[in-house]
Amino acid sequence: MKDFRTKAKEIENMYNDLEAKERAKNYMSLKDGYKAKDAHYNNENGSLYLFAQQHELNAYEFDIIKRVVRCRKKGYFHEDLAKSIRVIELYLKEYNIDDLK
Repeated sequence: MKDFRTKAKEIENMYNDLEAKERAKNYMSLKDGYKAKDAHYNNENGSLYLFAQQHELNAYEFDIIKRVVRCRKKGYFHEDLAKSIRVIELYLKEYNIDDLK
């Protein structure tokens, strides 16, 4: 298996634009310090994954909360909220209410 730096360099070389180079740098930073440089990955107060674990959220609940929390941060306000509504509808349709008893 290739190491992180080699893989990041390959990604950077595949594309010659600034966005790809920035993604490659972020990929390397994940290995070096387990921190992504994207603003929406600010976990100073704990990650959503930790929150989900502490509150024993299922996949539906986690996805809904994740989208609501990040909708203003990533710049996809309407899209994330619309996806949350679709996941809530799916949750209502698929989740077995007997599991709550």
